Amino acid sequence: MSRDTLVARNATFLGIAQVVSWVTSLAYLVVVPRLVGPSQWGEMGAGLAITALAGAIAGMGLSTVVIKEVARHRARAAEYVAAALAARMLLAIPFAIGVAVPMLAHGYSTRTRIMIGMLGMSALVNFLVGPVSAALQGLEQMRYTALASMISGAADSLTAVGIVLFITRDVIALGPVSFATALLSAGLLVFWLRRSIPPRPRFNWPLMRSLITGGLPYWGTGLFVMIYTWVDGLMLSLMDTTTVVGWYAVATRLVTNLLFLPTILATALFPAAAHAFAQDRTAANVLLRRGFRLQTNLSLPLAAGAVLLGPSAVTLLFGPSYARAGPVVAVLALTLIPTYINMFAGQALAAMDRQSAWTRVMGVMCLVNPAINLVTIPLGRRLAGNGALGAAWALLATELLVTLAALVLLPRGLLGWATLRLAGRAAAATAVMAGAVWLLRERFVVLPIGAGALVFFAMAVPLRAFAPEDMRLAAEGAGKVLSRLGPRRPADRRARRVLTARGGRLGALSPTASTAATIGPPTPVPG
Repeated sequence: MSRDTLVARNATFLGIAQVVSWVTSLAYLVVVPRLVGPSQWGEMGAGLAITALAGAIAGMGLSTVVIKEVARHRARAAEYVAAALAARMLLAIPFAIGVAVPMLAHGYSTRTRIMIGMLGMSALVNFLVGPVSAALQGLEQMRYTALASMISGAADSLTAVGIVLFITRDVIALGPVSFATALLSAGLLVFWLRRSIPPRPRFNWPLMRSLITGGLPYWGTGLFVMIYTWVDGLMLSLMDTTTVVGWYAVATRLVTNLLFLPTILATALFPAAAHAFAQDRTAANVLLRRGFRLQTNLSLPLAAGAVLLGPSAVTLLFGPSYARAGPVVAVLALTLIPTYINMFAGQALAAMDRQSAWTRVMGVMCLVNPAINLVTIPLGRRLAGNGALGAAWALLATELLVTLAALVLLPRGLLGWATLRLAGRAAAATAVMAGAVWLLRERFVVLPIGAGALVFFAMAVPLRAFAPEDMRLAAEGAGKVLSRLGPRRPADRRARRVLTARGGRLGALSPTASTAATIGPPTPVPG
């Protein structure tokens, strides 16, 4: 199987899991925020912001460096995972401190502190198991991470809905559910990784130090991104009421769901691009260019549709008490286009071993974004009576600045004029789609969404907004996944047993495992 096809297959697995997760989480989004109210939902938003920041501070970039090194040197996969797990056990101490200090230092209510503590326990489980998920991604076995996310997400959503509907409307009751489903996800990931390598922590101090040192640029990038992504919610909780935080939380939740495409492509593309860059830089550039074209061209209709339909969707899903979140969704939807580009740029530069430059950009934005929030949150309160709107303005400004930096840092020739021409054609198809959606905006939201999708693709095909080779690759990947999901013939099972017997456990994991073994002795971890 070619590397392009492997990437497409993994992306399709992740896409199927995303669709299933959407279906199960839709009930959660419709029921839970509406019944618990903006104030309680704001308590959860504050807890998520604090735990996310603590994870970014204590993570040290280990997950990214494990993905990259496992993708390049699969013979050492067990060694990398063992050292990373041991390092995460030690880093759990600063993680706990990162949750406890803001929880106790600020004047949060007892309820909010309880919520933050319970969400911190769930986040700690995910923090500890991070290297396991990273190893599966590095081995390009995304079906397992997709299944774990799908199963645990469905369990969390459906259980939370049942509790709110039939037991209590107190959001604190959802904390134990989050912890239980985090344990479920961790157990599944460990079980599946054991089929290839044993996920046992080992205190190999030189390798642990090397992993942490090599992960510092990724840590800096992740920390800075997390700060300027979550600091707006944290600043809102300090500068406005929990009700306003609740408005912002539902708006960000809706828009974040539309980041599925770059998330899927980044998960599937990064290990393949990192491996290809070490062997054939031309092939790596082709792979990255295809991913950029696909996600950027699709970001245009998604952003336009969210701007036009987001405000009405908020009221429909969450009820009139969240109506003030509608304008926030419209502003945040505009961030989708630069955010898609920025996510691609970060993954591409990391695969090319140029992550230090991207880290510096994120460090600057980490200072710029809070400074903008200090101005725009009070401005939003004064002009619109809504500090959440000011936080959304700050995020949009920050993402646009990051995009300018990304276009400067990406190597010349990586994207090319052909990519820009395709983006222009996609923009023309989006303009026609926006007109159709605008005419149907007063109808039930499903109708303009469906009509908009049909109009966009009806215009994109004659305008040739998508390269033929990209479409063939996507179709081939989907076909591989569907054939794998179907029943296997006895001959297929026999062939798999023969491959396993010949190549060992790692040899059967991926068609690229044997290729990686012929490269030569593994190089040391950077740093």
